[in-house]
Amino acid sequence: MIPNRVLVTAAILAAVSCGSEKPVQPEPTPSDLIAAARGAPDGATYLVVTNVIVTFVKPAVGADPAGFFVQVERLGPALFIAVDPATLNQVPIIGDEVSFTITTMSTAAALRQATGIAGFQRTSQANSIGGLVQDVSNKADLVSNVTGYESEIVNVSGTATSAFSAAGTGYRQAS
Repeated sequence: MIPNRVLVTAAILAAVSCGSEKPVQPEPTPSDLIAAARGAPDGATYLVVTNVIVTFVKPAVGADPAGFFVQVERLGPALFIAVDPATLNQVPIIGDEVSFTITTMSTAAALRQATGIAGFQRTSQANSIGGLVQDVSNKADLVSNVTGYESEIVNVSGTATSAFSAAGTGYRQAS
């Protein structure tokens, strides 16, 4: 004789394996959260972003705001957080793993950026960003697919074929 407990357990396992239970949706990855932010419309929003790595901290340059960039996979996606790091309760530095809630998204000169965040917190420090750097020196689509590389940490080697000249306050350009 089979104990009742074994029969009940077998019935539950059979029901679950036959699909009578709703499937469990996987939790979004940190890259999924960044992609959702990049795809959000401009304006007020509520997007929780967790466990992303700070890849660069940018000072204000000319009319461009201070902020920082986050990413978790070498091929992106990545996002610029246009919030002055000095205004946060913990100033982010390269290699920090951080979490926050995006409250406002915007587009500035085609750059997708979070312009408002809340609940910023650092969860770890001194994480290596070396594995996130993408070498784009031989990429043929840098101009045609600029959004595909936007805000990502990249390495590029090339040759300037003209002299550098002014390109707006705080910037220089060359061909």
